[in-house]
Amino acid sequence: MTYILTEVADRERLANQARMLSLLTWAASLLMIGFALVPSIRRNPLARAALIFSACGMTVASRASAGNLAAHDRVLQDFRDISDNQRQQIIYETLSPNHLMKSAEAVPVAAAAIDQLPTHDISRALSQSLKSTVLLGAPRSGKGYAMAKAIQLVPATVDLWLIDPKDDPNESFYWQRVPVRQRCRFDVTTLEPEAVTDKVMGLFNQFLLSPSSADRPKLLVVDECSPGLAKGMMPKAYKAFMGRLSTICSVGPSKGKFVWIMAQSSTVEDLAMSNGNKASFRLCAVGHAKNTERSWFISLNRSMQIDTPPESLTGFIQMLNNQWGYAAPFEVEKTAIEPEDTHRASAGKAPEINQKALEILSYFEGHKGEHISLRQLTQASFARREGLTSQRAMTEALSPLLWSEAITATQDGNYVFGDRL
Repeated sequence: MTYILTEVADRERLANQARMLSLLTWAASLLMIGFALVPSIRRNPLARAALIFSACGMTVASRASAGNLAAHDRVLQDFRDISDNQRQQIIYETLSPNHLMKSAEAVPVAAAAIDQLPTHDISRALSQSLKSTVLLGAPRSGKGYAMAKAIQLVPATVDLWLIDPKDDPNESFYWQRVPVRQRCRFDVTTLEPEAVTDKVMGLFNQFLLSPSSADRPKLLVVDECSPGLAKGMMPKAYKAFMGRLSTICSVGPSKGKFVWIMAQSSTVEDLAMSNGNKASFRLCAVGHAKNTERSWFISLNRSMQIDTPPESLTGFIQMLNNQWGYAAPFEVEKTAIEPEDTHRASAGKAPEINQKALEILSYFEGHKGEHISLRQLTQASFARREGLTSQRAMTEALSPLLWSEAITATQDGNYVFGDRL
């Protein structure tokens, strides 16, 4: 409690400082503009320019201070919400029992209400009804574990794809059912935004170009969308990527395309979503009644209009269909389960290996054993000759070679001749 009070006091002090600095710099900028309009100074171009530039600088400083003030105010509002909940609990506990007494008949009703709280099995619900989904969860709340179990439960006819910006070795068994050539796993903290964008979009374009149907749907799992990809990718590329995912969620089911997104952040902005495309997703959430910060649930309620969980819930909890309940116990199998890759014959006609594909294959034959990135391919001499200098055009040309397994996509998003991983 002492730590929380100290944190609130520090935040209020910083907020007051930011408010004062914003007002002073704004007033200073207006004053400088006023001086610049004085006739004696207007006739001096250097003095007038210096005052105008100084006013602009003061305006920028005022806006920055206002931004800091807004951030402090958001944190203080979260503390106020938490304090209100604690204050109501104290009042409830300290009031005279006579004011809170309930009739004897009401006690069984309250007990029955607690017993009626549902027990959710999100993993089974996701696997039995294939639909594009956003699974939200605070750190260490078990969202990755729940998603891994769902992947193990999906039918063998589902073509699985994965984008994992964590590449946690302890979670490798989560993705055993995803074919290696259809995984993109990397440590986002070790790469520049441009490299992260290339890896993500490289696999995503392969996912879009691969065949799918109602009988053989394909499912893309995106782990740690926020903050992982939101912080790791270039901002414009991330928004474009999320926009295309939203399109898949709205029109993809008719073409056998689905997306499962995992994220820590519970805000619509961090997921690049809007109130319009939010309806295209099935929203789920996981948490812990005691270990998950109450402010996370409050933020979930503000941004997603999801009710906060009842106080009677304990342990790990899950939200499905906007209703919180207990989490059904489950265990993720660590035995590798590789699905049969027989869908190529039934998923449609293989793409034709044209002249562009033959030029790419010839390039790979000259670089046997090397892991080649999409950027290297677009910068090669044959790419200029064949008009394959854009990553999208190169990805389309690679499709028949990936289909026939003449080349293979590696775990790090690159390509190698044959199956030498």
